[in-house]
Amino acid sequence: FFSSLTHIMYSQCADYYTVPSAAPPAPSHGLWVGIGCLAAAAALFCGISLTATADATTNNFVQVFAPRTVQPRAMTVPQTQRPLQREVTTVAAAPKDHSVKGMPKMSEEEMKLAQALQEHQKEAARLSHAEDARNMMQYGTGYGVISTNSESDDGYPSGSIVGYAPDDKGRPVFSFSTMSSHTQDIQKDPRVSLTVTVEGFKGAADGRVSLTGDLVRVPKEEKEAVAAMYLKKHPDAFWVQFGDFSWWRMENIKTIRYIGGVARGGG
Repeated sequence: FFSSLTHIMYSQCADYYTVPSAAPPAPSHGLWVGIGCLAAAAALFCGISLTATADATTNNFVQVFAPRTVQPRAMTVPQTQRPLQREVTTVAAAPKDHSVKGMPKMSEEEMKLAQALQEHQKEAARLSHAEDARNMMQYGTGYGVISTNSESDDGYPSGSIVGYAPDDKGRPVFSFSTMSSHTQDIQKDPRVSLTVTVEGFKGAADGRVSLTGDLVRVPKEEKEAVAAMYLKKHPDAFWVQFGDFSWWRMENIKTIRYIGGVARGGG
């Protein structure tokens, strides 16, 4: 087919370029037929090639992205990597005691040491509950939580962290701004409680004490001495000298609830 097509085109082109005349003859109809056939053949060949390439590409795509079924394999954990099984000895707690479940059993030597310590503590000198509570107030951080009867939420308590300083009788003294909510509370109801903790308090095993009483304004003639005492405890509290701050002191102390730690408390 290609040989015949080439022969026709060659003969037509030869006639066109070899015939002498004043005006070159127009290309014959056979030349245009040959060119068209050649173009058609080329298009057909390219179409077949592209189709084959597309099929091959499609097959490869399907093979690559087609879902595969993976058979699960059983995994064996070496003996050295298996979790250790530890035996925990539990101590049966007697009713109403402070035993903790899951505690390891004490050795005989440890039991003897614990008993000796208990016997020593029975006779050892220690501070009374009142002395220990006074020390918390005197040597603590100088901050505590004051609880008041809310003026805005009638019937509900309100708590605020405030600074204080104990006077020579152990009574806490405060300096409050008139804008503070707890100041508005005590102006309506002076009954409050103050809770103080030991320095470094972390939990139930640490000491704390709560005082309940009435807050009253410090008399004018005592303000200077009270301010000096307070600034000795809080030397950076320059704001207490502002005009909208007033001095208060807890008096008529009704109750003192003291807890020095686990199983050590009193009132």
